[in-house]
Amino acid sequence: MMTNNPQLDLAERLALTDANRSFGLSQQVIIQAIANQDSLLEIRASLLGAYTALRLGEFSAARVLLAKTFAHLEPKPNATNEQLQLLYSTQNSRLERLLNALSIALEQHDIETHGHIARVVGLSQQLAGVLGLSQQETFALRIGAYLHDIGKIAMPSQILQKPGALSLEERQIIEQHSLIGHHIAMLIPEVPIAALEVILYHHERFDGTGYPTQKHAFDIPRLAHIFSIIDVYDALIQPRPYKPAWELSKVVDYFEQQRNQQFQSELVSAFLPLIQNL
Repeated sequence: MMTNNPQLDLAERLALTDANRSFGLSQQVIIQAIANQDSLLEIRASLLGAYTALRLGEFSAARVLLAKTFAHLEPKPNATNEQLQLLYSTQNSRLERLLNALSIALEQHDIETHGHIARVVGLSQQLAGVLGLSQQETFALRIGAYLHDIGKIAMPSQILQKPGALSLEERQIIEQHSLIGHHIAMLIPEVPIAALEVILYHHERFDGTGYPTQKHAFDIPRLAHIFSIIDVYDALIQPRPYKPAWELSKVVDYFEQQRNQQFQSELVSAFLPLIQNL
């Protein structure tokens, strides 16, 4: 669904071309375009502006665009231990609220994923409990789930919503979204390193044939591999423009077939009982 806002359309084009500098987009233009973040449309513009600034090499502008949003989360210099503990709890809550707003903005762009982010965040929490992940690991997994597809903000809507199979060129464009998302999320200092790994590596496969780096087996960061199972499950069980929703029995068969191919076998064993009891 392409927006009617010409500024966003321009930002999309800038984000997808190697000739960005020919447009002469300055830091001031970017900042002015997304100065007011009261709406989801402007949140999307902020992300596109930050990514465009990155592509232009204007790193300070890119940081400004996202740092303003997160400035209120910075701890006060003389905070007590009790205040810092409360701040940490409040910070996580505020961060997740903001990321939820970002996910809604993203789903306006990529209509096929309506509700996808909320579902995978919830499943991440449940699977973390099954696997006995620590509170810190669970938080990183949830943040990675919120942001895993944020790079799609720079993808053309006509590709995201294409009802048929993608061409080779279209697939190459889509496969850039994990790298783009990683670049955007790196601008947010509150995002844990493990969550950045989820964003970057959640399309890697256990057999080494995934993307973007063809990592193999246990070289794939654990949280990224955990999340890849959740992400694929939701994509299969929900209808998409290019396929109907799969029956649960077909999904289970698929995961069984993909043990130690797409997914680590032990993680499949932990995940299947969870989805069969949903």
